Amino acid sequence: MAAMHKGISMKERVVAALQNLKSTWSLLAANMQVLLLLAMAGLSNFGNESLAILLLIYVPERYHWTFAKAGYLWSLGAGVQLFLLIIILPFAGHLLLKHLKLSSHDKDRTLMLLSCAVMTTGALCLGLAPEIGPAVIGIILMSFGAGLLSIVRSLMTLHISPDNISVIYSIMSMVNTITAALAGPLFNETYSAGLQLGKKWYGLPFLIAAGLVALDFVLTLFIREKHATNMDELGDDHND
Repeated sequence: MAAMHKGISMKERVVAALQNLKSTWSLLAANMQVLLLLAMAGLSNFGNESLAILLLIYVPERYHWTFAKAGYLWSLGAGVQLFLLIIILPFAGHLLLKHLKLSSHDKDRTLMLLSCAVMTTGALCLGLAPEIGPAVIGIILMSFGAGLLSIVRSLMTLHISPDNISVIYSIMSMVNTITAALAGPLFNETYSAGLQLGKKWYGLPFLIAAGLVALDFVLTLFIREKHATNMDELGDDHND
């Protein structure tokens, strides 16, 4: 009898899991904007991971700095990210909303485009810089990509009904976990390939990152504001 109850319980869990999967897929399939935003979250994470994974390896190898000195650049990047999240993004958001009279959606979209452009420029600068000076500028600019994921989350809340936010955030967390797991092998392999090609190609992983973030920029251009009535209908359909 206990085994029967256990079997029924397991069956119910499987059925519930399949129903949740079907419901989630229906939600995503009905909203192309959300799929674009999830893709943007993954690409943003790739860009951020490139700096985190390779900075302390790349700088000593290409510019003949000691590991200890390269650590200061890591601290510099972290400081820029903190300044960005605490000061720059809130101030820029306030400026766009209050002074330029943009909607919340257009504010986030503008910040996303600017952040992608700055981060792409930084990745190109870091990947191509022949000397440490331009590389430091590249690190600073790349650090401005720290706000990309938070901007994507903010955009996501404008395209999904409140009842479905937790589901989409869970999917976004899964996407970020997957991209973080893939970023290590991707950037390590491209770095090894760059070493074999010669010193000019040592920064190949950052050129790849620049391409991914540039694609993020392009996808952002396709994000359109969703009217509240349509959001409510989507949420109601999903709940039914």
